Amino acid sequence: MSHQNELEPWRQGIRDIDAKILELLAERMQLAQKIGSYKQKHNLPVKDFRVEKQIIEKSRDQAAQLGLYPSLAEDLMTTIIKYSVLRQDELKRKSVTMPAGLGQEAVVIGGGGQMGQWFAQFYESMGFSVSVHDPDSATEHNYPLVQDLASSINNFDLIVLATPMTATDDILKKLIDLKPRGLIIEICSLKSPVIDSVLEAAAQGLRIASIHPMFGPDAELLAGKNIIFCTAQNLVSEEVMQLHFQQTSAQLITLDLQEHDRVMSYVLGSSHLINLLYAGVLSDSGESLQKLKSMGGTTFLQQTHVTGKVVAENQDLYYDIQALNDETPMLLQEFQTLLDAYRHAIEEKDRKAFRKLMGRAQTFFGD
Repeated sequence: MSHQNELEPWRQGIRDIDAKILELLAERMQLAQKIGSYKQKHNLPVKDFRVEKQIIEKSRDQAAQLGLYPSLAEDLMTTIIKYSVLRQDELKRKSVTMPAGLGQEAVVIGGGGQMGQWFAQFYESMGFSVSVHDPDSATEHNYPLVQDLASSINNFDLIVLATPMTATDDILKKLIDLKPRGLIIEICSLKSPVIDSVLEAAAQGLRIASIHPMFGPDAELLAGKNIIFCTAQNLVSEEVMQLHFQQTSAQLITLDLQEHDRVMSYVLGSSHLINLLYAGVLSDSGESLQKLKSMGGTTFLQQTHVTGKVVAENQDLYYDIQALNDETPMLLQEFQTLLDAYRHAIEEKDRKAFRKLMGRAQTFFGD
């Protein structure tokens, strides 16, 4: 008997199990659709981040008991939840019924933008009645529009600033003058452009939080996502963390407001810049990307995958992340110094110097 014949019964068993898995997924999706229909009928939000967290934690525990990798269970359930949410969201988008929005009132300034829409949906899921103020946006959505923000600002318990970094500081200054009663949350990717106004608002007694969601508007789920809560005297960022995000499955991190942009110069600035430089080198090579990929090894294919996602992002946002960070000049100098060191080691055929540079990096990544 050949090896293929001996293996065939086991392979057929796997195929049978795969078919059953798909059948169970279809059954689960039907149940998710029924839940979506119920939510639509009763004007309930599609997303429930607390339920998401419970499902993932329970799946990890069960996987460990079954001798499976908990990370496998988390990845599997995250994907399943994602498509369940998408199915429910499809039902909701077909509905013309406005959400009931029971609970406190929230306004998302800049709510017509992609990140603004994400926060509108999130706070709707938290029980807020959400409105949007974004006079420059033509985006269609189901949230009530606030035309005159100044005259209605005290109607809101929560004010979220999902506005470009270049505009947020002026909005904060206007809010300082208006002295709203509601909690203010700004979500800028950098704090240099807004830090003075944030601290001034807090000093004048406004309840303000400074946070930084480390994900984009395409985040369907919060599992595996980081949210930074910037702390400083009189800021209420940690209160927001406890009240609004503690029940989600996101990783919640506190960081001193004054430290934020220095850290972001490495977390955002350096990672963006490296990928932009890499993309520029490839695009100037004279070779097609398809040709390069056809010959690429593991490192090349993984790197080009990441780089492709970076270069597809918003050009103005990525410019702002570099240009508006007061720490960027120091970062650029560090890049230049290290590039010069590698260049010298390579041109001088100095193996020892090259190994020292690479060894230092290996030590860092080995921690």
